[in-house]
Amino acid sequence: MELIERGNFSPAEKRRQYRLLVEKVANAAALKQEFQRELKSIEKSLAAEGKTP
Repeated sequence: MELIERGNFSPAEKRRQYRLLVEKVANAAALKQEFQRELKSIEKSLAAEGKTP
């Protein structure tokens, strides 16, 4: 965010840069949630087989 503020961008380009940043953060958060769900699924499978994760 600081780089966007300090950059010599037009107001329209600043908005575009902020939108891109928000999109990247949202995608990273979604990926993290998906990974956590997958990990829990694997742990449940291992527990059902009598193995400890």
